[in-house]
Amino acid sequence: SQTRRGLSLRHFDELVDIADHCTICHRCKKPCPVKIDFGEVTTAVKAFLIRSGWREMNPASLLGGALVNAVNPLAVKTLRAAGVKTGYRLQRYGVELAEKSLAKEVDQNRNRPGATTGKPSLMKQVIHLVSRPLPGAVPKKTMRQMLGIEDEITIPILRRPGMPEDTEAVFYFPGCGSERLFSDVGLAVEAMLWRAGVQTVLPPGYRCCGHPQEAYGESDRAAKMMTENRVLFHRMANTLNYLDIKTVVVSCGTCIKALDKYEFDKIFPGCRIIDIHEFLLERGVTLETLPLEAYQSCSPRCGEDIYAAISLDACVARRTSEGGTAPDSVRRQIKAMKELLENVAGIHEVPQGAYSLRINGQLHGKNSSENIVIEKSLTIELMIVAFIASLLLLSACSAFMSGYSI
Repeated sequence: SQTRRGLSLRHFDELVDIADHCTICHRCKKPCPVKIDFGEVTTAVKAFLIRSGWREMNPASLLGGALVNAVNPLAVKTLRAAGVKTGYRLQRYGVELAEKSLAKEVDQNRNRPGATTGKPSLMKQVIHLVSRPLPGAVPKKTMRQMLGIEDEITIPILRRPGMPEDTEAVFYFPGCGSERLFSDVGLAVEAMLWRAGVQTVLPPGYRCCGHPQEAYGESDRAAKMMTENRVLFHRMANTLNYLDIKTVVVSCGTCIKALDKYEFDKIFPGCRIIDIHEFLLERGVTLETLPLEAYQSCSPRCGEDIYAAISLDACVARRTSEGGTAPDSVRRQIKAMKELLENVAGIHEVPQGAYSLRINGQLHGKNSSENIVIEKSLTIELMIVAFIASLLLLSACSAFMSGYSI
């Protein structure tokens, strides 16, 4: 809307910059006074930039997009070997080199990253790339490889031997993240559903929900993928109508958002979409109540120390990323904010002791400090009078200025 400064092709670059800063979490809509969902705005902006040819495609984005778009088993395995196995290994090797030759720059980027507006220099991109190592213990195979269910025309159904046919059945949609990138997540979900005593129905072949494509701005590709998936799921529902599936389980937050558009209540009538954690919690299954054998069935490396690792304190302490909940991360944020207040606002100490407490409009306590004095609040009547006076003044100014309008 700020067109008074003129129009320029540089505005396309600024649109790219704005769109890249949005994670499309949609959390801005609720506190927004006019309920603008900037996640939807960002998606539309990215789609416009792609249609206009102003969206740059870097190699990493192209490789990631190819991996989630692929449905052929050979293509999935080839792209995963190139992007995940080889790429992650090279990145970790780069981190080791940076720790020796760029230790100061890397440490500064970790503790207080610089501004992210505009296109960064090549050096800054390299430093950001090698600031933190990517996961090393990534499974060597996809979930479907390990289970031997890569066939695109067979519907896999996982159940215990001797389980009655009328046992509750759930449809599990693993998505590209839980079956291609971090396949141990998909295996863990299936193990927990096995332990919960339900039949697990999986979609045939490699499937993506379509959210990555939509979030990147490839709206046409996302719509095509979603339509193909919905047609496939309708066929599955017709074939497996004797199972009477009432629950769709997911293990990915973005998959939940995408599957909401699939109208699953028309595919499996009366069904619901639920996260695996909520599904297990309904059955009284929590991390603390699981026996050690359950963890060891997912990975033999699990020992007695796993209960200490999954505690609330340990989970909080491990979130060391920027803005994380780890104590060191919180201290860094506090230090950075104090420095910002000192450098920008000239505030060196925050005054203490000043407050005004009201409950249901009634004053229940008030105190002033050396630097802050809390005066008597305006009554409702005075506020109304002030509001009416401001309206009259605004009207008078408008009438006065209208005489000079051209």
